[in-house]
Amino acid sequence: MRKVTSEVGPRSSVWALIALPLLGVGLGAVNVAANFDLIPGSYWMAKVVGREWGWLLAGFAAAWAGKTWKSSLARALTLLVPAVATYVALDAAMIARTIDGTISGPGLVLVEGIFWEVAAIVAAAGLAAVRRLISVDGLVGMAATAALPTYIAYSAWTARRNAVRAGNDDPALIDVTNVLLPAALIVGAVATLARVMTQQSSQRKSPGADVSMDA
Repeated sequence: MRKVTSEVGPRSSVWALIALPLLGVGLGAVNVAANFDLIPGSYWMAKVVGREWGWLLAGFAAAWAGKTWKSSLARALTLLVPAVATYVALDAAMIARTIDGTISGPGLVLVEGIFWEVAAIVAAAGLAAVRRLISVDGLVGMAATAALPTYIAYSAWTARRNAVRAGNDDPALIDVTNVLLPAALIVGAVATLARVMTQQSSQRKSPGADVSMDA
């Protein structure tokens, strides 16, 4: 059993090292393709993967399997860094091809890439922290569980409000936020409730809880 267990961890790490960068490249490419209406469903897809909530969900999914903050951070970065690089490069190429026929200077593309890579690092650090805090008992764990769904719900509400104020000039965004806002609230509520129930169950099973009850 020890041999099997010891091999599972390295194999999982190698798989993540291969799969996550490929998924990141795919995320960046799909984002650009949706922005330029190159794939079916681009009208709505651009409002899902082309907004911060799509990238945050992808980064959090990558970070989830990490057993420590550092491993969660590494997993999130392994996906987000190539995603950003792919997006910036393809976006610059598509702008040059479809808009003015001239590619932006390498310096401008580099500056944009550095900016978004720094943003990805900050986001990955935050997502890794949320992932680890979810495991903490008490209010901290419950707050961490609700953190990402709450942010996405707020971001969707803000985006919808701004679109309405602008005269509903982006109906695709309103369509997406009409679904995303209640979905995020429901997921946040269900996840928090599940976290509370899991915590209560573990407390009932712990020896310390049994001693205090007998006392």
